[in-house]
Amino acid sequence: MDVLTLNFVNLYIALAASSMLWLLYRTEAKPPYLQYWTFAGIFLLLNASLGVLFLTTDQMPYWLAPAGANTCTIGFHLLLLAGFCRHWQRPIALFWLVGVVMLVYATNLSDFAQASLSNRLLLNFPVIVSLSLLSLVLLLRHWQKPLHSIYLMFALAFGLNAAQFSLRWAVVVANQLHLDLGISEQLLHSLGFFGLVAFELVIFSGCILLVKRQQQLALQHASERDQLTGILNRNSLEQKLHAEVQRCQRAGKCCSFIMFDIDYFKQVNDRFGHIIGDAAICHVVKVTTEQLRPYDLMFRYGGEEFLVCLPETAAAEAVHIANRIRSHIEHSTLADCPQAQLTVSVGVASGGLHTLWHHLVSEADQALYQAKHSGRNQSCLFSAPQPAGVC
Repeated sequence: MDVLTLNFVNLYIALAASSMLWLLYRTEAKPPYLQYWTFAGIFLLLNASLGVLFLTTDQMPYWLAPAGANTCTIGFHLLLLAGFCRHWQRPIALFWLVGVVMLVYATNLSDFAQASLSNRLLLNFPVIVSLSLLSLVLLLRHWQKPLHSIYLMFALAFGLNAAQFSLRWAVVVANQLHLDLGISEQLLHSLGFFGLVAFELVIFSGCILLVKRQQQLALQHASERDQLTGILNRNSLEQKLHAEVQRCQRAGKCCSFIMFDIDYFKQVNDRFGHIIGDAAICHVVKVTTEQLRPYDLMFRYGGEEFLVCLPETAAAEAVHIANRIRSHIEHSTLADCPQAQLTVSVGVASGGLHTLWHHLVSEADQALYQAKHSGRNQSCLFSAPQPAGVC
């Protein structure tokens, strides 16, 4: 495939990618990284257009092509990097982006760059390699497991792009030093151009897939989370508890559950109103999560009732955690209504190697009933054969 044909392919990819990314930007919540990637597509579109004109016209001024086209290529890589930085919520100054583009353009207008194609390659290729490697390093630092397959696509693309530009730069240097490597510079340039087109296709496909995958993750997160408190809801309870109990049993560890609710919550609503009631629920959730470990799971089980899964936790430790939660809630102050005194009643259940998750939920519920029946604001541990638990 000749270079002119590759430029037309490049033109089509850039037009399709920039249009699709712009439409996604307009229809989504306008994430900044999509805006940067759209402009990356526009830079690529300008590069391909100038390339086609340069190969089909004899009157192209140097400042437009190849100087402008080379700047667009580097601008494309720079805006890809900027988009990833915004995707990872890293700050990036527009001033520096414009400054780098202007510096690259000025370098391509220098006498050294205008002297020969080899000189321009010697100047521009290290910049492209640096941007690709920087993108790769940042990608590895911010690796996200839910986006593993898409990040792997990006990593391979940036790695291969840096490799092929490094190889082409090495060949140019060797030719400048009159070293015969047995590689045709023109053939390598054509293959490199094909490699750049393949890189663009993979990168833009990955960008679009990334947006769609993040949409899926956002929907999944919304379906699993309680809208008021942000903790897990009952929709995800069965799957997550089954998996956690099974994991603990494979490891030969106990798994404990804590179920608690806010004492006399109806009186809080009746006396202070439902807005304060919602604030009380959020306050209890905040205080509780501060006492939990990062891998503990907390669910909103009902209106003012909550369930906590404590993996790899024996009964004695679970009771200690339950009492700590209860005590912190009792001695905390609801900022929106300091006169509302909040307490909770807590039931605890712990299971071994053959206990089913829903049995533990039922036992924790029975222990909670015993805690409320015994006067509230206390913790009870379920213990068979006593049907209501032991305080």
